[in-house]
Amino acid sequence: MEDHRRINALLPAECNSNAPNDPWNLIGISCIEWYKKNTLLVEIYYERMNYQVLTESPAYSLVNLISDVGGQVGLFLGMSIISLIEFATLFLLLFCYCATHKSRKRDIEEIERETKNAKEDADRIAERNRKAANKRKGIYGGDDDALPPPVMSSN
Repeated sequence: MEDHRRINALLPAECNSNAPNDPWNLIGISCIEWYKKNTLLVEIYYERMNYQVLTESPAYSLVNLISDVGGQVGLFLGMSIISLIEFATLFLLLFCYCATHKSRKRDIEEIERETKNAKEDADRIAERNRKAANKRKGIYGGDDDALPPPVMSSN
């Protein structure tokens, strides 16, 4: 009985069913004989017991692409707005310069006239001071030294 249990333990579960459409019943052989003819025992020996899993992942994902493009567009638009403001400021300064050109020209001409008049006044005052200094010199001429005249010989 014990041998019978041991044999049943080694038998495949299909051998106990005895269904009419089993392949060994169609051929007319027993279940064990059918498995002996149609079973292959393969022994596999591993060189190493470790394994390596290779997975592929994209180097540049769609999220990174959208993020980088968005950052570049933001920098470009920011630079564009700053450039537009700088150009607007330049045109405003040029307009103000051109609009006030005539008044600046009048101011410059007025300053030049005042400078010329001040120079003429300074020249007149200097001439008057020279004349007054010449009158104050007294006996001696303006070019004479402050020494008495030389002694003349009687010959």
